Amino acid sequence: MAGKLSEQIDLITLDCQIGELKQRISSLKERMATMTSQRYETRNQSVLLGTMQEVLRDLHLLRLEMLAVPGSEDVYPAPGFQPDGRIDMIPAARLQEAHLAARRDPVAA
Repeated sequence: MAGKLSEQIDLITLDCQIGELKQRISSLKERMATMTSQRYETRNQSVLLGTMQEVLRDLHLLRLEMLAVPGSEDVYPAPGFQPDGRIDMIPAARLQEAHLAARRDPVAA
């Protein structure tokens, strides 16, 4: 009985962590959009966003394992997977940065 309660508490804690990470990812995406519109470089933020998305995928996998979903051991979402259904901003941000770099230094393009 105590083991079952402990598992439920762990699952609730994990769900809270997933929710908080999703909020942080959303805030970072908004910040990156603002930075891009103001023509600031977002390379470091893109790296951070990619890392946060990888952690989010791993937390979702851990959750599946904790729930003992059959076949979840071999499931690993694709790199572009967005559990909240949003578009991954990293490729768009890199394209924007390349465009801005080409405008600054036309010889390098």
